[in-house]
Amino acid sequence: MPAPSPSPLLRRSPVSGLARRTMAFPEVLAQSVAAVAPSAVMVTVPAVVHPVAGAWSALVFALVAVLMTGVGAAVNVFAGRMVGVSGLYGFTVRGLGPGPGVVAGAAMAIGYGGAACVGVLGAGQFGLAALDDGARLLGSPPGPLGDPGPGLSAVAAVLAAVGVVVLLVRGVRASARAVLVTETVAITVVLVVLVVVAASDLSISAGLTTALAPGQWGVALLLATMAFVGFESSTTLASESRQPMVTVPRAVRWTPLVAASLYVVASLLFGADLAAGGTSDRLAWSLAGGDGAPALELLLNLGITASWVACALGSVTALARIVFTMAREGLLPPVLGRVSAASGTPSAAIVLVGAHLAVVPAVLLLVGFSVPALFVLVMTMSAFGYLLGYVLVCLAAPALLGRLEERTRLGAVVPRVVAGVLVVIVLWGAATGGAWAVGGFVAYGLVVGAALALWRRRARRRGLALGLYDEPTRADVLRPDAPGARRSPGAPGAHRSPGTRP
Repeated sequence: MPAPSPSPLLRRSPVSGLARRTMAFPEVLAQSVAAVAPSAVMVTVPAVVHPVAGAWSALVFALVAVLMTGVGAAVNVFAGRMVGVSGLYGFTVRGLGPGPGVVAGAAMAIGYGGAACVGVLGAGQFGLAALDDGARLLGSPPGPLGDPGPGLSAVAAVLAAVGVVVLLVRGVRASARAVLVTETVAITVVLVVLVVVAASDLSISAGLTTALAPGQWGVALLLATMAFVGFESSTTLASESRQPMVTVPRAVRWTPLVAASLYVVASLLFGADLAAGGTSDRLAWSLAGGDGAPALELLLNLGITASWVACALGSVTALARIVFTMAREGLLPPVLGRVSAASGTPSAAIVLVGAHLAVVPAVLLLVGFSVPALFVLVMTMSAFGYLLGYVLVCLAAPALLGRLEERTRLGAVVPRVVAGVLVVIVLWGAATGGAWAVGGFVAYGLVVGAALALWRRRARRRGLALGLYDEPTRADVLRPDAPGARRSPGAPGAHRSPGTRP
């Protein structure tokens, strides 16, 4: 009996046009680091959590890190077996089917979109604060930069969004390298400033310390979890990574652990200083009480501005690739699946995401939201999205392993326990966050329901096959050093469903 013939290789990859197999591990790691933005989070989220958790803040971040490590293990079940470009959306389709997959896609879109909005909002506010610090060091009197109104804050956010789009359209490798260097410098700056402040007479005034009332533990846990979200975003660059089934799982595994160590240190230093500090109406911190305060404040604000830009870059990168994948699958208009021939980036999807990124925070600021209130609102809504995506991928991992006959008892129990804890955090956060959190939770459900309805309608008409992922091409196998193995030009080709459930 003749042996079955192998499946023919594709002439074009389903994700043709992207700069396939070009990114080294440091550049892939930069994506996860950028989306998490640890240096920016170190001076914002602890300020929110500390009034609620007090001396327990460091322990809260450590426990959440353990939870995120469990999520990362579930993500790596897929990242080590397939080269996706849509992250948890594609993973959930492969594990649980297209319906839950579309819900995961909508959830992660809300998560990445909210994080990107927080990024441009933070970049605008800290950037204005840095300009004000520089002007004061030069002897200028206090001006509007130190206390920006809604109009100036909206303009700053729009400018930050435009800068993010321009950088990403030019190419993901260049932006990834810049992000990795910038974030490393920013982390160093933040740690040095926090140590100096804790060891001196300087004090901190932070607007976010009034964002939550004592007792709102649910929202505090939700926001502490938000400090880690985005660590999985490197999965959206798998097709563009060298040795993706090695480099991507490594980035997913280490990012939450490194972030946790930074947050614990920041919580301890911030908690020690807060008793001597105060509150303000600005998002950016103010330092006072010593001769070196203005210079340190300028240094801090410059570093955090760069970190928030990095956060927006990482979040838009991931969201644009989800939009790109849905367009290639037929779920969204085909124009969003186009790729720039010059840079190998999904430029149409990036521009669409960037347009929303510029409009949403600007409109909310102009209708009356204060910057700290808007920051916490968007960050909480983003956390809702991320956590639902994490819950679904934790349920999808044991389902996939079961079909592959690779599931162990530990592999079946741990992801489901992690998923249950995440559900509790989401519901607790919605219940204790006040009327705005409940309303936002309802609005979030409507968005997910609309996405599911869109899929059902389009799938019935076109017979869509979701879960697109990268596959080897003839050029990859026959001429791995050829240009086609790195960047396959042309329109998308039809993709084949793998052995997992479509």
